[in-house]
Amino acid sequence: ALERSLVGHDKSPLLLVDFGATTTIMSVVVASVPFINRSVNLGGDTITKTLATGLNIDVVRAEQLKRDFGLSEEIGGSQIPRRIEFMLTTLVNEIRYVLNLWSQESSIPVEKVVLSGGSSFLPSLVLYLERTLGTKVILGDPWARVMYPEELRPVLAEVAPRFSVSVGLAMRDIIHAS
Repeated sequence: ALERSLVGHDKSPLLLVDFGATTTIMSVVVASVPFINRSVNLGGDTITKTLATGLNIDVVRAEQLKRDFGLSEEIGGSQIPRRIEFMLTTLVNEIRYVLNLWSQESSIPVEKVVLSGGSSFLPSLVLYLERTLGTKVILGDPWARVMYPEELRPVLAEVAPRFSVSVGLAMRDIIHAS
């Protein structure tokens, strides 16, 4: 479903990272075929709970701080980006592991990492991953291959990564029919 909604006709090796609330699923996909799949028990809820515990605040406040600041360097001196970055170390290591597995299998490197899932909205996550991994990282857009009224663009852009799987599932019969 993720491949249908986010990849389209791209034949190059891509790493899809579905960063959800409780788990993160990674798949190397080439020409619509998944070659490596990996799941990690780390998601946005883990980050929120760790922030709440570390800063001694309630979970609702921790979630708001995570969504407001994320990995932003603009709030110099804040513990929030540093604590989130510490939590993301596990995820980055897993992504590197998958990329390494792929490099052992193929001489063609992964061209880019495509993020989806509600936790991919974390402010500055794309920039952080690009710098850390040294590869192109983009936020997936499941609406790119869907027709919709132009006035809905701002609303759909706000929720796009959360709907990647749903849009891909809805596209199943459309893609197979063509």
